[in-house]
Amino acid sequence: MARDRFAMIWRYLHLQDNQANDVDRSDKLWKLRWFLNYLTSQFQSLYEVNGYVTVDESMVKFKGRLAFRQYLPLKPTKWGVKVWVMAESSTGYLTNFQVYTGREGTGRRALLTVSSWI
Repeated sequence: MARDRFAMIWRYLHLQDNQANDVDRSDKLWKLRWFLNYLTSQFQSLYEVNGYVTVDESMVKFKGRLAFRQYLPLKPTKWGVKVWVMAESSTGYLTNFQVYTGREGTGRRALLTVSSWI
């Protein structure tokens, strides 16, 4: 793809209306939230999990500026965005995911968030 074509698509590609009043702007991913929720619902509706699932962290390589970028020196991908992933153990099919944007809380609240996945 040509550079100018990519720049034009990138300039006009928007996933969220910036003027919308019904959006929670305290969410760090508010511009992508509806798209991430749509992806999750499609992953869950198109495939029924048979067997065991596992919850693990995954890194999406990213070296740009971002408030919730992580540095994990022992991982092969050292800089990036951490994503918590629930996948089927035998096939690796992604059932649910959550982008880690920082600490949500401790104790009971954090435990309830993970238990709502299952």
